[in-house]
Amino acid sequence: MNEQATLIYRQSIKLRHLVLVFGLAWLLLILPKGYTFAQKAQLNLNELKQELQQHKILDSNRVKLLLQLAGAYLERQSDSAHKYALQATQLAEKLKIQRFHITALEYLGRAQYAKSQFDQALQTFKKEEAIAKDYAEKAQSIRNQGNVYIEIGQQKEALDSYKRSLDMAYLSKHQFTIAVSLVNLGYLYKQTGEYDIAVSYLLKASKLGEDNHFKVLLANVYLQLALIQNGRKIYKEAIDYAKKANEIFVGLNNVQGQGSALSVLGAGYAALNENTTARKYLLDAYQLNLRLNDTRQIYNSLNNLAEIELVLQNYVPAGKYADQAIAGLKQINNTINLIGAYTTRGKILIGQKQFRQAEANLDSALAIAQKHQYRPQKKNVLEAFALLRAAQGNYNEAFNTLLATNKLNDSVLNETNSKQINELITKYETEKKQAQIALLNEQNIKQQLRLFNNQLTIEKQDLQLSNQNLEIENKNLNLKQKENTIARQKQDSIQHQQKIVSLNQQNIIQNLELQRRNLYLLLSGLALLIVIAFAIATINRRKLKAKAELQQEIIKQQDLATKAVLEAEERERRRIAGDLHDGVGQMLSAALMNMNGLISKIDPKSELALNTEKALALVSESYDEMRSISHQMMPNALIKSGLASAVKEFLSKLDSDKIKVGLETIGLNERLDEQTETVIYRAIQESVNNTVKHAKATKLNIQIIKDEEGISVTIEDNGKGFDQSKLGSKKGIGLSNLYARVELLKGTVDVDSAEGKGTLIALHIPNKPA
Repeated sequence: MNEQATLIYRQSIKLRHLVLVFGLAWLLLILPKGYTFAQKAQLNLNELKQELQQHKILDSNRVKLLLQLAGAYLERQSDSAHKYALQATQLAEKLKIQRFHITALEYLGRAQYAKSQFDQALQTFKKEEAIAKDYAEKAQSIRNQGNVYIEIGQQKEALDSYKRSLDMAYLSKHQFTIAVSLVNLGYLYKQTGEYDIAVSYLLKASKLGEDNHFKVLLANVYLQLALIQNGRKIYKEAIDYAKKANEIFVGLNNVQGQGSALSVLGAGYAALNENTTARKYLLDAYQLNLRLNDTRQIYNSLNNLAEIELVLQNYVPAGKYADQAIAGLKQINNTINLIGAYTTRGKILIGQKQFRQAEANLDSALAIAQKHQYRPQKKNVLEAFALLRAAQGNYNEAFNTLLATNKLNDSVLNETNSKQINELITKYETEKKQAQIALLNEQNIKQQLRLFNNQLTIEKQDLQLSNQNLEIENKNLNLKQKENTIARQKQDSIQHQQKIVSLNQQNIIQNLELQRRNLYLLLSGLALLIVIAFAIATINRRKLKAKAELQQEIIKQQDLATKAVLEAEERERRRIAGDLHDGVGQMLSAALMNMNGLISKIDPKSELALNTEKALALVSESYDEMRSISHQMMPNALIKSGLASAVKEFLSKLDSDKIKVGLETIGLNERLDEQTETVIYRAIQESVNNTVKHAKATKLNIQIIKDEEGISVTIEDNGKGFDQSKLGSKKGIGLSNLYARVELLKGTVDVDSAEGKGTLIALHIPNKPA
């Protein structure tokens, strides 16, 4: 790249605006009007899980517990939120509790959205709309659909959904629902580059947020205004808005919001060439998104990090970040952010002078931008094409591309739009200041009225004091008249009073002596009580300590007994399997060899040869059956490779023409405890055998998930099912063994089945305490 091309490249990097796209739909997903669990979302998760384990009855209280866990996990861990929301949805639908069913669908859709399962999330939100009764619930479900449409690049459908949602919100007269719908429309118009329309919607939402103290909504309005100011290249205002948003998110402990705000701050500082600060903010945002397991925001953060490394001309790490972002965004079909990732990768390749690959990436970005009519993103792609042409030495085409870019930029940021946006913001700030002045004036008037009332009260009190003084003077006059009479009586009583004083002094001395003795007795009694209380407390503490130690020892012995039972059972299985293989197997193998040798000596056309062949077939079939039983009792794959490999090997032996089997494992990167692996394998083996033998199913799905709370296994088929009420306590040997094995590890087994609707078996084994 020559000096002129390098100059153009660096100037373009300095002038570029990093308009980051964030899926802020999660902030807009609120609980249905009739029911909320937001206040309970902060409960201790361990207490909720323990309460759920203890509550075995499939009733409304269990649905509440599942919803509380799903809500608490939504901003922490999307996989756990999905698990609990799915269970709540199924149980609420079964119990026909509509308000819980709506909330469960809401949480399930949000979890699917966070996991980038957009098609599933869209269907879930449509189900929510179908059963919603009032306008606020319908507005919410329709708005959620719009959020999904944005992620998959269907802008028209998203705009229709947001407008329908706003209509429903106005009909509901629910202020928060109206404000959220306004933010959605502002977000969408920002994406299409229609900033003046976007600002008008956002300022309306901000007014409602301030009037009603909607803190989360205000934070996200500030975030959208920051993105718009970034797009308009007014970076300092963008940073101010982003800082306001982050301050609110931190105060609310909203981790998702913090991640978005930090990303916008990183973009603003990058645009001002404060790259060290920008990189810090972007890395912090990336770590927050990783903690939340929010795939969309993780890929956006990777692209942001690629941009900042590109500015610093660190092409190798920048390329790695960009490649990861492209792969992830393609996988979740996030079109709008994929444009930015392709553009970033193209710029990196220009810096590395790999012009052919750079042009291929930019062509991909331009095709998506033109297809979905993303004007701001198209402008960024054309700027990158101008860099490419300059780097190739084709300055005439680079100049023409820049002209086209400027023309497109003028259509997005024309003078009229900028003027309208500035007027809207100025008017909004002026109205806000006027409202503050009016509030202060009102407070001053109230304070003056309070002072006036205080003065009146003081004057009234002074008047009362004057009246009291007059009354006292009148009484003094009467007293003076009586004093003369009393003076004479006093002379007579002086000697008598002197005697009384002497007696009183003696009485006082005696009382003081008595009080001193009583005080000594009281102090002695208190000291004795303290000693007794301390002794009782010490004895009780020792008793409690001994009781706790005894309880711990009982639990320890129970765990040892459990482990011994499982180990003994598995030892016996291994012994029987070994005896079958080494004993009966060797004898059958020798019999086969002898009979094969015998057949070779018999006339093949004789009746004896025919009978011998039948006997040989029976011996061979017995040998195969013996090997199958031996391997089922102790599969080698479970011992050597672990649970996932053993289950795959077991399932591979099923007849795929009769039943289609799906297996999904999450979190099984490391080997589990041997007992846990054995119990789960036996449970899956027993359940699958029951399905194959009795269910007449054509599909079987198995999911094994290991997370921070333990191991969860779900086994679901589409077979004929059974009536659980008829089953009662008459469980088969295999099912009884399944319950017993899981309970030995303090786990739970839930079976959900109905005739004609298939069967779902859910196992959960908690992690052993460290």
